[in-house]
Amino acid sequence: MEKIYDSDIASDVSDMGFQSDKEPPKDKVMKKIKVQRLPLYRIYKRIIQIGSGLEKPAKYDEVQILLKQNCSEDASIEDLQGESPILKNLGLNDYGEWFDLSIETMKRNEVAIFSIEHLKENEHGNKVLDRVEYILAQLLNWTTIIDVDGDLNYMKKLIAVSYTHLRAHETPEHLVCRLLLEKKK
Repeated sequence: MEKIYDSDIASDVSDMGFQSDKEPPKDKVMKKIKVQRLPLYRIYKRIIQIGSGLEKPAKYDEVQILLKQNCSEDASIEDLQGESPILKNLGLNDYGEWFDLSIETMKRNEVAIFSIEHLKENEHGNKVLDRVEYILAQLLNWTTIIDVDGDLNYMKKLIAVSYTHLRAHETPEHLVCRLLLEKKK
């Protein structure tokens, strides 16, 4: 008998594992969680290697990832060896919304397998599983990108800068003059 999917059933929503409002959920290796549910597909994430830190990339960020598409359900970290890192901007790439939402759930250096369940309607109008696609991904790093005006015309790329040479009263002109004078000494 075919498993029937119904996007309106509350039991189709997975428990994200929140224990309280004060602490984030603990990542668990090999636990399958639902990332996204749309009418004709479901995306699940299974962590193979827990990432570091609490930060995660957001929309428009430039992510550096290792990606292996069409892998098996039991793929491992070793399967990423030989893959070249790729740079993609979340929200501005050719993979689609599923990619953005999936990568936004990852932490730096996290390795996960995403399973995409493609659904179709059977002769009775019920949603049933058509096929499953597996994608192995490792988030290496990302750079924060901000849409300044909210219209995608002006994007601001944030890079790490040392602020130890700045003084509170300095204007940009004063700073340039001071740095030039210090360089001559």
